[in-house]
Amino acid sequence: MPQHPASYRDPAGQVHVRDGRILRTVLPAGVRNYRAAKESGFLARAVADGRLIAGNEVGPSILAEEAPTAQFVLQHPRLDFLSYPYEWPFHALREAALLTLDLHLEALAVGLTLSDASAFNVQFVGPKPLFIDYLSVIEYQPGQIWLGYRQFCEQFLNPLLLTAATGVAYHPIYRGTLEGIRSSDLQSLLPLRARLSPRVALHVSLQARLQRRVSGATAHKYRKIQISKEGLTANIAGLRSWIAALEPPRSQVTPWQNYERSVSYTTEERAHKNQFVGDFVAGAAPGLVWDIGCNSGEYSEVALRHNARMV
Repeated sequence: MPQHPASYRDPAGQVHVRDGRILRTVLPAGVRNYRAAKESGFLARAVADGRLIAGNEVGPSILAEEAPTAQFVLQHPRLDFLSYPYEWPFHALREAALLTLDLHLEALAVGLTLSDASAFNVQFVGPKPLFIDYLSVIEYQPGQIWLGYRQFCEQFLNPLLLTAATGVAYHPIYRGTLEGIRSSDLQSLLPLRARLSPRVALHVSLQARLQRRVSGATAHKYRKIQISKEGLTANIAGLRSWIAALEPPRSQVTPWQNYERSVSYTTEERAHKNQFVGDFVAGAAPGLVWDIGCNSGEYSEVALRHNARMV
């Protein structure tokens, strides 16, 4: 197929699928930033340590008809399983947020920055987050603020903070607002004790105030705000420390946490089921197993022990 239907907003490049291969174009608008990220060594290091999806350059002629202006074409490995932020449990969303901030800090150290902070730029391979958007990495301009800061707050910080501060699961709200949770909405949901926090005042209340005051006609004034690289780095590092310490309330108990005590299987029945699942998976040798209604995950572990490549 030509350009993937979900890839259309980025003028720097798009994703194509050709004969099962995942291909990313780098169009003229993205060439300078891609070269800067590549020549800095940032991309290679992030791929080597497993935090950025691999991207091997192939000849642009492969997409000559669909993307005649492409200057580079990268081939990425095809991921077995795709998931989305509104599906992730609290700790997975937190790990994806920390990955985004860590990559940003390392990018700043070599003269780069992230143009955006979409949670959809992250996928998971098993429990490990993987950044997938090469074209989010751009050259840093002195004095530049983080253009993706508001997006990071709405798609990472605000959902995490909602659950950590109130015990309310962010998932239903996130599914209904795929751009994340607006700071103005979150502010009205937080208890007074949380709103008195200096960090909440800076990253939520101030954002909410700006959202109410800034219109399209006045937004350009805020784009002129400047901050030193040292100041930007310190702000991101502080945000990282805060997010790393966020936890859901201990009182947030799900039915599955008591599953082991309430399960109706006898010891013999559980042993038979373990045997059945193990024998079936060993015989089928599947690349991917879906465990639907996985309860405590016991049988997912059985499948993995019997040579399922991924569950």
